Amino acid sequence: SWKQTAPTVWRFNLRQNVKFHDGTPFTADDVVFSYERSKTDGSDMKTKVGTIKEIRKIDDHTVDFVTNDPFPILPD
Repeated sequence: SWKQTAPTVWRFNLRQNVKFHDGTPFTADDVVFSYERSKTDGSDMKTKVGTIKEIRKIDDHTVDFVTNDPFPILPD
């Protein structure tokens, strides 16, 4: 689920008990890692994450997406 907590902040609650194919648990750390990786030179996703200023881990199953400006279509 998600909700907007400020004009430039969207909070996403990740499903619990989700695992990767190797059995490793999926957590907020994986979301943050994937975002950081997508910003690197050579990433095909770099142009798609330009509106996102940062992603903050709140706890193991919650992340905040912080945008540069209000971005109401982020959850779409």
